[in-house]
Amino acid sequence: MRKLLQINYVILVLAVFVIVYKQAFMQRHDKFYHEEGKIILNGESSVEKYQINKHLFFYEAKGLHQMTPLFQFENDEKTIKIDIYEISYPNHSKTDIHKVATYLMPIITADEEVFANKDLMYGIYFASGEEEIIIDDKEENQVCWFEIIKFIRLNLYVADTGYGELIPVITSSEGDLIDENPIRLEIFTAEVKREDGVKKIYTNRLLVSPFTITENSFPVRNKLIELFHQKEINEEPLNITAEDKVNLEAEGIYYPAFHNASKYNGVLVQWFMTYFLIVGITAYFVFFFRRGRKHLGHVKPTKALEESIKQSEKQKEVNK
Repeated sequence: MRKLLQINYVILVLAVFVIVYKQAFMQRHDKFYHEEGKIILNGESSVEKYQINKHLFFYEAKGLHQMTPLFQFENDEKTIKIDIYEISYPNHSKTDIHKVATYLMPIITADEEVFANKDLMYGIYFASGEEEIIIDDKEENQVCWFEIIKFIRLNLYVADTGYGELIPVITSSEGDLIDENPIRLEIFTAEVKREDGVKKIYTNRLLVSPFTITENSFPVRNKLIELFHQKEINEEPLNITAEDKVNLEAEGIYYPAFHNASKYNGVLVQWFMTYFLIVGITAYFVFFFRRGRKHLGHVKPTKALEESIKQSEKQKEVNK
């Protein structure tokens, strides 16, 4: 029974370690982007490129990109502004010349009160028709909209797809946004109400703007496709060389800038020290601790046995 407990304990320790490992690095990621992002958004960064475009810090590590947004929209009241950036990267799993995956990354800034109501949902909708967005109990999963969430407690917002805050656009696969032929972009609120036992979702549009895209809408994507197509013709490896990077940068296309979060490794130390401390304490009780270790063997002797031991000790004294 004890062996089974120990085996289950080891399995549990390993499973918890995987969770702790992921959480530790996620917490370091959040702290890094919150602390460094706060400095950049406040205009206090000493890095020149972040002084030119504060948003660059939040998308430059995700793929090949440009310094300026692909699209910019603002509502009439100028309370909401959305900058949409193109993120592209090689995807050599494709068999045709489109060996590139492309995403849009919207970064939204707004007056403090715009997204302040916690009882409402906020979303981005790429409309392919003239009708307003309809979200009801049956259709809410059939509408292509993305929830707007605050980015790590900073004064900017992103669209949450559950996949790295990027909206898929065109990857030569099913379900691409480009296949929806959008004609309009909307930012809206959604309020859930239950009336007569039926859930209803009411929407209110905060921003509406014409929005169209085609395969030619993405300069980074098009340049990469052209590059890989030429490499195929020349029978060269489909990788981006140092020379390619220089040429791309000359055209305003930049390779991912990978951020170094080691400054916040203290978060990892705290998580792992806590984990190993708890494991060390619990392992002692599982593998080494024995109740009644001071008694005969590892089992507490019966009263009769204790009395017999006492009598033997007395007899020894008499015989002396």
